[in-house]
Amino acid sequence: MTNFPYGKYIQNQPPTINKTKIKTSYKIPKETFFQFYIPAQDPENKPLLYAAHQTDIRPERQASNARFLTRKATSSNPVTFQTEYSEKSRNEMANTRPNAVGTFTFWLGVSDAQPQQTSDYISQYDMAQTQVIIEEGTPFKITSSMKNNYKGGEDVQLNWSVDSKIFDKKTSKVRILLSDDFGKTFKYTLVASTENDGNHTVKLPNISVNTIAFGGQKPDVSAGVIKIEEIDGIAYALTTFDPKVGGFTITRDPSLPEILTFTKTPEASISVSCEAIPNADDSQFETSSCDLVNITHTDTKINGSCANTYTIKRVYTAKGCDQSVNFEQTIFVRDDKAPAFKEPLPTDISVKENNIPTQVDLTATDNCSENIQVVKSQEERQENGNKVIIYKWEVSDECGNKVAHEQKVTVIPSEINFVGELPKNLTISCEKEIPSVPILQVSGNCNPKAVYNGETKSNEKCKNDYVLTRSWTATNDCGKSITHTQIITIKDEVKPTFSGTLPTDISVEENKIPTQVDLTATGNCSEDIQVTKSQEERQENGNKVIIYKMGSFR
Repeated sequence: MTNFPYGKYIQNQPPTINKTKIKTSYKIPKETFFQFYIPAQDPENKPLLYAAHQTDIRPERQASNARFLTRKATSSNPVTFQTEYSEKSRNEMANTRPNAVGTFTFWLGVSDAQPQQTSDYISQYDMAQTQVIIEEGTPFKITSSMKNNYKGGEDVQLNWSVDSKIFDKKTSKVRILLSDDFGKTFKYTLVASTENDGNHTVKLPNISVNTIAFGGQKPDVSAGVIKIEEIDGIAYALTTFDPKVGGFTITRDPSLPEILTFTKTPEASISVSCEAIPNADDSQFETSSCDLVNITHTDTKINGSCANTYTIKRVYTAKGCDQSVNFEQTIFVRDDKAPAFKEPLPTDISVKENNIPTQVDLTATDNCSENIQVVKSQEERQENGNKVIIYKWEVSDECGNKVAHEQKVTVIPSEINFVGELPKNLTISCEKEIPSVPILQVSGNCNPKAVYNGETKSNEKCKNDYVLTRSWTATNDCGKSITHTQIITIKDEVKPTFSGTLPTDISVEENKIPTQVDLTATGNCSEDIQVTKSQEERQENGNKVIIYKMGSFR
């Protein structure tokens, strides 16, 4: 995949939602808070952002079915839909109380957008769809009256309303959690699982839960809030969280053993490069309520998309004073760094045809993968009439991060030329001497040399009238060759001439007719000229006329 605006290859892979853990639809009663735990994982183990919004689309002329606000994506999971209060006025915010009835479609989304991402970073995402069916019925709410203050270790009877037409009491389960920051997080699990039957007694931990600022205004609010949430469902309920009223506080009971707690911990979730995985470090922790504490840890590796991309679940356990407490740190290990070539990279060059270099070998190193191989390849093409060789090197690590290099070798064609004036085509008379065969000289690269191919005779009309063709070929060691051809046309166009005085026309008496004399002739090219004699008789004006004829030929 390519980041087209920046022309860069996109290496980050999209996160995926485990859609098998998301039901097609959920059913809750009206005026019930609901939430979506979005089960997602990123191949590079990057931190994720979560979002959920209603997506019912209706034809243009139908009234909108939008009943739920769309909120900005958050790093907190789950995404909740509940009554919200203004941090400025502490009044209930409009359109946040869930009081709609009907069937509503929601898109659940997860993105790997990063808070400090570069301008050319392209975020990837995944989405899932579900429906929330809200029916008339008894709202899922906590009905217990909560005190303003509790003691650590105190039992609290919780009651909540359960509509049996919507929740099956035989199979429905709930989890009970405690917040010490007025509902921002619920870090204490009071009950991991119990029947969704409307009542349960919980024991509060022997900790201090005090007041907390809300929106920077006074007075501070009591920070304790209890949450009852449906397991494998979306419904949940809260004890009082109206900032005008506040939650509750817990006062630690000094007569009871103080709960062993971590007062200083590292980050619960970190993302590191595969070459920078931190070792377990007990010095990152501080504890309270016990002087002698032994801290151990266990690591569980969860394989990811490749050898160097995975997740480490590191659980630290602190033990002391007959108590133990755990802290889980999630270490997302990523391999997003490409290998690097060791040697200086070959640059583009232009070379003569007989001096083409072979492709050199390159090696590479990687931050996490030990055995990586550089793959060589090459291709040829024509550019501006020249042959161009492209040498390529590419190397990938075990997680698909790759780096490539190309060298462009432009081949300058070998030149070969005859030197000096070349024999020209000519026409000569047969009595002239035919020019001798010259030795031609050549210049150029790749060891040029010239040879005479000989001559051929053609168009031979007679012994002294024909065409003579001569050729020379120059070649070099790069496979180039040129040829020169000379055509000499020999002509015999001059007629023979008789020797001596030629007989003239005469008139004689009938008894004095002379015999035909013998004549000789010479030619410009032929030594042996044959003279032929013939005669004929005819009548002219009543007289007999004898015609003596002579001709010569070569």
